[in-house]
Amino acid sequence: MSALTEAEFKALTDTLLQKTEQAQKCHDEVKAEIKNFGKISDETTSKVDKALCELHKVTEEQKSMSLRLSDMEQKGSKGIFSSGNLSSLQSAGEQFINAANIKSTLNDSWSGKLSYSLERKTLMTTSGSGTSGTTPLVQADRVPGIIPLPTRKPTIRDLLMPGTTNSSAVDYTKETGFQNKADFVAENPDKPFPKTLLEVALSNVTVRDIAHSIDVTRQALADSSLLRSYIDGRLLLGLALKEDDALLNGDGTGISIKGLIANSVSYSRPNGATVTNETSIDRLRFAMLQAAVAEYPSTGIILNRIDWANICLTKDKNGRYIFTNPTAAGIPTLWGLPVVETMAMTPGKFLTGGLSYSAQIFDRQMALIEVSTENNDNFEKGLVTIRATERLALAVYRPESLIYGSFGDTGTAPATPDKESK
Repeated sequence: MSALTEAEFKALTDTLLQKTEQAQKCHDEVKAEIKNFGKISDETTSKVDKALCELHKVTEEQKSMSLRLSDMEQKGSKGIFSSGNLSSLQSAGEQFINAANIKSTLNDSWSGKLSYSLERKTLMTTSGSGTSGTTPLVQADRVPGIIPLPTRKPTIRDLLMPGTTNSSAVDYTKETGFQNKADFVAENPDKPFPKTLLEVALSNVTVRDIAHSIDVTRQALADSSLLRSYIDGRLLLGLALKEDDALLNGDGTGISIKGLIANSVSYSRPNGATVTNETSIDRLRFAMLQAAVAEYPSTGIILNRIDWANICLTKDKNGRYIFTNPTAAGIPTLWGLPVVETMAMTPGKFLTGGLSYSAQIFDRQMALIEVSTENNDNFEKGLVTIRATERLALAVYRPESLIYGSFGDTGTAPATPDKESK
């Protein structure tokens, strides 16, 4: 089995991405035709079959490449993966350093201001480029010579509907009431059809800015590794943490956004729902039921890290974890829903509901990194200011679908079967 070359790797990666995009376009055409005409044309059917066949062929080539990679790993091959040629795996900081207009200015004689905009997917994935070790082509832990990056746990942003805007404000329609009056009617009715009541209101949210900066020396600016540390480890992380907190806790006053909690309704156990010795896990299930009864099924759960840890540590009478495997890693889930554990949530509190369709983020400006020597007395002190900024708005279409509550007398730690049996 021959060694894998860089050219082969890149060619197959590009082909796989191209065929996947073609298949996705065909999928979109099918949906559009079904929606508009109620059926799929023969021409579209032929295009879909062709796209799937081509995608299948490339996938088979992918399997063959995986076997070659495995063989190289077993033989201790020092191919392209250990030679550092996968330079496309760049972090946000590396992208900033390698941007043509920035890299050429990193010298002792530079002064002034420059900026670089980072794509949202750069900030929300473990790799700063469009191709990474976790693409459909090759799993990260199968690539010899590269240390797998840790799995990024989901954030509040991941639970919401994504969106963009080119304006400083977003107008949207919010549903404030709905009474379904649909009923059977005669072929020639002698009275008007039943009137369903739908109440809507026009709402508006303003795009808000999140920003912070840090001063570094000129020497640090010329040191790529140190500059990357400042950008990746401090500024971008700081934006993400503040965004997480604002999306959840923003009160909408002043220059802040109005977050999910301020747009939610209070938890109230639905009538008829009963349980003995209620636990935190039970209460979360009741909150999901509250949303479902209102016809807004839950799509995610937001908890404080402490409460999630207490839930994960639930054991049976023999000391065995009920639903957690301490040796396994993965995305946190409960009752079949993804769980976001964040310190932005107050301990003992929770939020669940139809997050993926009831709330939408509108990104006006992705994370923007700016560097300037012209700030205060930077020139005298030999400092350079690095600033990170992003702009966004949050629209909540259906507040009734967001359920916010407290674990209350259930405590943050669920009762064990031992306690329940006493």
